[in-house]
Amino acid sequence: MKGPFLIFCLFPWIQGCMLTYLIKSSYGQVDLLWHRVPIQKMLLQEDLPQEKRRKLQLVLDVRRFAQDQLHLNVDGNYSSYVEVGRPYVTYIVMAAPFNRLEPYLWHFPFIGSVPYKGFFSKKDAKEESFFLKKKGYDVYVRGTTAYSTLGWFKDPILSTMLSYSDEDLVNVIIHESVHATIFIKGHTKFNESLATYLAQKGTELFFLKKEGQNTKILQHLRNEYHDDKLFSRFLGEVKLRLKSWYKEREKIPQKLTQEEKDKKLKEFQKYFSTKYHPQFKTNKYNFFLRIKHLNNAQLLSFSTYYANMDDFEKIDILFQGDFSKILSFVKKMNQEEDPFEQLARLTNQVF
Repeated sequence: MKGPFLIFCLFPWIQGCMLTYLIKSSYGQVDLLWHRVPIQKMLLQEDLPQEKRRKLQLVLDVRRFAQDQLHLNVDGNYSSYVEVGRPYVTYIVMAAPFNRLEPYLWHFPFIGSVPYKGFFSKKDAKEESFFLKKKGYDVYVRGTTAYSTLGWFKDPILSTMLSYSDEDLVNVIIHESVHATIFIKGHTKFNESLATYLAQKGTELFFLKKEGQNTKILQHLRNEYHDDKLFSRFLGEVKLRLKSWYKEREKIPQKLTQEEKDKKLKEFQKYFSTKYHPQFKTNKYNFFLRIKHLNNAQLLSFSTYYANMDDFEKIDILFQGDFSKILSFVKKMNQEEDPFEQLARLTNQVF
C-alpha cells in the first residue's frame, strides 16, 4: 500500500490543489485496498447469497481465461472483493472549450496528460465541475462503477460491478486487464479504444468457449459489436463536421451563442436518428437521442472509448485474432508518435 505515497516523496514540488487532490485520491485508493476480502474466502461462506456466489465464481473464471487464453496481465487483480457501499466508486469529470472540440487536459505524475479527472467524492467532482463551468468550459460528469490502477495495485472486484449482466462483467474485467497489460502514456483515447475493442473480442471468445456457438448471448454480443462500430463511425463523422463548423464560425464577428450551438448539436442528433439509428441491432445507443443538452465534453467522452474501431478490426484480422501478437505490436509502437497514425499506416499498407 505504499504506492500512493511515493508520489509525495518523488515529487516534492507538487503543491496546492494538485497536492490536495493526490492526497484525497491516495486515501480513497488505500481505503479500498484496506477493505479487500479474498474471493476464495468469500466462497467458503455458507450464507453467501447464491447469485453473488455465482458472479464471484464467474470473476475467477474470467481472470483465468484472460491470463491463460488472452495473455493479459492479471497477476493478483480481481482475486479479492470490496463492498463499496455506494452506487459509484468514482466520479469522472471531463471538459472542453465552449467553441472547440478538443479535450481539457489534466497533467499527472507517471501517467502524463489525460482528458479526465477522477474523484472518490461526488462533492469534489461537482466542485471541479463548477470551477470549470465558471471558466466557460463545457463539462460532463459521470459516475463509474469500475476502474483500473493500471497495474500499480491489485485491483479488487467492487460490489458496484456485481450488478452487471454476465457479459458486461466479463467485458469490464477484460477491459481493465488490457489497461493493466499495456498503457501508452499521454494517449488516453487510444488506450481506451484499444481496451474497448479487445474486451469486445475477448468477451466473445470467453462465451464461445463457455457456451459454444449460436447461443443467444453470443448473438447479442455480435449485435452490440455491430452497433459499436456504427457508433464509432458516426462519432468520427460528427467530429470532422463539427470541427469544420467551429472553424468557419470563428470567421464571423458575432460571438457564438449557446442557442446557436445547441441548434447545431441538435442537428447532429437528428442526423443520428435518421441515418444511423435505423441500422442499429440493439438499444445500446438509444441514450444519445435522449440527451437534452449535448455538449463538446460529452461528445469527446463518447469518442474516447469508440475511436477508430474499424482500424482495430483490421489489425485483429491481420494478426488472425491472436491477442499476444496484437499486444506485442502495440507495445512496439513508437511512444513519441500518435498511435492512431501508426495503426492507420499499417492497415493502409495491408488493406
